[in-house]
Amino acid sequence: MLVFKDRMETMNADEDALLPGELPSSRDPEDAAHWVAVYTELADTLIRHPDAESFHPTLERYRQRQAFWRLRLEEVSGGRKLSESQGSVS
Repeated sequence: MLVFKDRMETMNADEDALLPGELPSSRDPEDAAHWVAVYTELADTLIRHPDAESFHPTLERYRQRQAFWRLRLEEVSGGRKLSESQGSVS
């Protein structure tokens, strides 16, 4: 669990770049699933952009935030399968 906590803290270090409404301390699985979906969509949009290379730093930041929320989702869902697009526990 210590390794997991260290990874979460490292990925959470860039809080200045959070999106409005993003709360890294959230323990709500639906909230975590929502942010995974948001950052997935943002990254996918940049990848499809004709000048994707010029957005590399932004894309990396989106991927880091996406990874943070995926880990948070795993942590707060207690092993239950959570649909990232629907935000519901199954």
